[in-house]
This record gives sequence, structure tokens and C-alpha cells, in this order.
Amino acid sequence: MYLVKKKLKDFSSAHRVLKGYQGKCQHLHGHNYVSTVLIGAEVLDPYDFVIDFNDVKRICDDWIETYFDHATLVSAEDQILLDFVIEQKQKYYLIPGNKNSTVEVLAEHLFEEFSALFAKEYPHIKLLEVEIAETPNSKVIYRK
Repeated sequence: MYLVKKKLKDFSSAHRVLKGYQGKCQHLHGHNYVSTVLIGAEVLDPYDFVIDFNDVKRICDDWIETYFDHATLVSAEDQILLDFVIEQKQKYYLIPGNKNSTVEVLAEHLFEEFSALFAKEYPHIKLLEVEIAETPNSKVIYRK
């Protein structure tokens, strides 16, 4: 199997952790996230690529720029924060389900979004993992 690893566009987002969480992350705060994708393929395309790095950038970085970069990541359960960002006309992204906006949830969500986007254009490849670091020392890897 051929493997391609690509660092994506860094993004800055704000969030807070709910569901009775009592640590300092219960307060609204932000991170400068760094994400990477790992893509695999059994065969190469007609140009002998798994996928062109520029195509990974176009697909993934465009999604990040549109939805996550400089946005407040809001849990669907956080009605107070949702009302605030809407009232203040702030960029936000509503995390689906009843999940907190933890880096674990973000990695899983990006995996699902990117997998669907790649499947439309590149059926010969498979997204294997998404890695997101919220600090230089703290990162999460999500694999299906």
C-alpha cells in the first residue's frame, strides 16, 4: 500500500467543553490547531500519484477555511453560546450530535467530512487517519 501524509492548513478556533466538565476548558477559549491526514491507496493514478498534494490541499484546506478557521465551534447542546454567536453575527460551526467540541470529536468529524469528499473524486484512495494537535504537546489521532 502507498501512503501519503499531508499537513493541512493550520486553523484557529474557539470552543468550550460542557456536559458538566469542571476543568478550565469549560470556559470559552481558543487553540491554534494543526492537522494532518494520512491517505492510502493500493494502486497509483495515471500520473503515478496516490493523490496530488495540491488536490489534498484544495479539498481539505478549503473545507477547513470555510467551516473551522476563525470560527467558534459550538456543541449542539450549548444553546447559550449558539444564541450569542448568532446575535453577534460571529462565524461558528455547529458540532453535530450531542458532542462536545473536543479535539477527539473534531478529528472524527474531519475524518467523516474528508472521507466523503475524497470518495466523490478519488474512489481509488482511502482516508486512513486524521491527526489534530491543539497544542504542540497534545494531539489526537482518529482512525475508522
